Parts: sequence; C-alpha cells; structure tokens
Amino acid sequence: MAPPKIFGYGALLALFVITLAVLLPARVRYHFFEDDYRHLENVRRMSQAPGAVFAVEGKDQRRHPLYYALLFTETKFFGEKVLAYFGVHYLFHLLNAILVMRLAWKFGASVPAGQLAGLLFLGSAAFYNILIKLTGTLELQGLFFFLLAVLAWFCFLEGSRLAILRVVLFQMAALLTYEVAVVFPLLACALTFIFEKNVQKRLRIFWKVLLPMLILSLLVFWGLTRDFWFSQALQSKIAPQSAFLLILKFVTFFRMFAAPVFEKGQGPFPFFLFDFGLRLMLPVFVAAAAVCIYLWRTNRFAGFLKRIPEGLIRASVLWIAVTLAPHLPYPGDFAHATRYMLFPAVGMTMILAIFLSGFFDFLKQLFPRAGVVLSVLTLCYMLGINLWAVSFQFERYQNYLQEHPGEDFTAKVKGLAAGSSAFPARDVSL
Repeated sequence: MAPPKIFGYGALLALFVITLAVLLPARVRYHFFEDDYRHLENVRRMSQAPGAVFAVEGKDQRRHPLYYALLFTETKFFGEKVLAYFGVHYLFHLLNAILVMRLAWKFGASVPAGQLAGLLFLGSAAFYNILIKLTGTLELQGLFFFLLAVLAWFCFLEGSRLAILRVVLFQMAALLTYEVAVVFPLLACALTFIFEKNVQKRLRIFWKVLLPMLILSLLVFWGLTRDFWFSQALQSKIAPQSAFLLILKFVTFFRMFAAPVFEKGQGPFPFFLFDFGLRLMLPVFVAAAAVCIYLWRTNRFAGFLKRIPEGLIRASVLWIAVTLAPHLPYPGDFAHATRYMLFPAVGMTMILAIFLSGFFDFLKQLFPRAGVVLSVLTLCYMLGINLWAVSFQFERYQNYLQEHPGEDFTAKVKGLAAGSSAFPARDVSL
C-alpha cells in the first residue's frame, strides 16, 4: 500500500529539521567569502540609491535585481545575524524540495517515487557549494521561481488559460533572480511535446505562446547580461577549450550524485579500499548490484521498466540536458563548480528516485517484513552520508579561509556593516 501524499510533506519537514540541527550551529562561526562581500557591498549601494538594485555586479557584470531586493530586505530585518540569513537560505531549499516532489508527480511518478525525489533533492550534497555559502541563496531563489513556472505550465497544458499569467510571472521572476532561467521556454517546449498528445494543439502552443515567450525571455536576458558579454569576466565563464572537457564534465556530473566529494583518507568509516568517498556508498552499491542480478536472472527487470510511466524518464533526461546546457561552456568540471548542478539536479534526483523506488518495491516483495526495514535503513544511510558531506565541505572551506587570511573577507564585511545604514547595529555576531 502506497503512503499518502501528506507523508511526503512530513518526511521533508523532518529531514529539514534534522538538516538545520546539524548545519546551522556551525554557521555561528561563519567566515565570509569574496562573493559574500561583493553582494553585501551592492546592498550598501542600494541603501544609498534604490535604483542600484538594477546595477551590475562589479566582478561578474550581471544583474540579479530580485535577489538583491531580497538581500536588501534581509539586511533591514536581520542586521548582522548570520543564522537568520542561513535560515532563509535553507527555507528556500525546503520549498524547492517540496516543488520537486510535486513536479515528479506531474511527470507521472508514483507517490513513493515523488516523495523520494523530494527527499533526495533536499538531502543531496551534489551541489554542496550552494549550501555552505550565503550567496547560494541566489540560485535557490531562482530555482524556486523556475519550479513554480514549470508547475504553472502543466496547469496551462491541462486546460487552465489563466495559468499562462502565472507562467509568465514566475518565469520573469526566475529570470530577474538568476539568468540561467532563460532556458525555460526550451524546457516548456520539450515538456509540451512529451505530455501534449494533440499535434495541432502543440503547434498552436508553440507559435502563439512559446515563441513570444522565448523572444521576451531573450530580451530580458540581454538586458540583464549585456555588460557581461563585453567584459573580461566573459573569459572566466566561457572558453572554447570547454568543448574538450565535455566527457570530463559529464563524468564529474554523475560522480557527484554517486558519492559526495571527499578528500583522501576522510570519512566516518574505516574503509581504505578506495581513495574517494565512493567507499562510503559501497554497502548500498553491493546491495543494489545483488538485487539487479536477481532481477535479471528471474526476468523481472523488464517488468519493472514497463511500469515506469511513459514520458517520465524522457522528461527527466530533457530537464537535465536543457538546464545543464548553459554551464557546458564553463572552463572547468562540475566537481569544482558544484553550484552549476542545482538546476540539473532536479531531473537527476527524479531518475534516481524512480529506480530507488523500484529497488525498494522488490526488496519488499523478496522480504515482506525485513524489506521495509532494509529500505528505510538504506535511505537513511544515503541521506546521512550526504548530510555529513555538506557539513564536511563547510568545515573544509572555513578552514581554508582561516589558513589563508587573504581569502577571508570577514573583516571587510564587518567594516562594511559598521559603515552602512543597510545593516542596523542591533547585533554584532559576525
């Protein structure tokens, strides 16, 4: 018997509380990065001239007006209370996980698979860079509006004409937060061709809705990034040699989901078979391999594949492809720029959830009682390892800043806060 949908919300809330309990206390001694300082410096300019919300960032030469409006509001309410900023940060992450769960159901996933998708997304360490830095709120806020736009698009496809207003509103909000949302019309087009079976209706949607939306998105995108294309920052973000790194990029992309990135010799278990964090997932892989061999020998694997709803895998794969495309020109792999994995992680966690849900179902068929316990332990093990990985990476980055004072911008942020009305002097906890 499948658990009710409300169970998914409860499980996400429980994991969220555990995540806060593990991660928030360490944020009390947070050391600021250069990106933190640059973003807060822009906020100081906004306190002097509200129109500065549309100003370009000094280094990246791009505009993120809705994000800076949020950050400006946070500074007015929170002052220098770092934990409050991280509270909003992780709240966006929880809301995104809920939307991922709802989107998985829209894609056709079963109730348990959708719940697993939300849990895997909330607990993933694949994009740990976003979860350990305050500036990650930019990507989390952008994804929040992006997911709302996709869900509104499904309402439009189901026949609600007013939903198109929500689509445009949320898509523009996502774009004004994070320019990567410019790919939304392409994703909406792909989802339309997968889930809309009427060919004539597809064509009407493309010409009357998607094409104007694409033009509008490109115009807004150009307004937000035009300075970037003529700046020196272009060379650090886009390089011709990136084409030769495509294989490496995809290898690191999938490896980030197979196991969190750990330094050699690190980990809570005394395993020395592997140099990488892959050793921590060894029990899960062994169990999965045993079940896969059993399914293959008993000809049950084909039956499992037939039960996957049509379009679910295709939609997830296309999601990964469309949202990953803007980051492929970046001259580096994803292990060194995990923030670029946030949007593609939505599709990847859905695929993982589909197969993990099937794996758990077969465990329960093989061992009616013990299978449930084994499934829960396996899921807790995976989520626990990923949560430990985020905590480990936070400590690693903070230790790096302490060992390299030139990279630590905490003193500059304190000076910025002391000399700006954007940071009310209510607390000195930086």
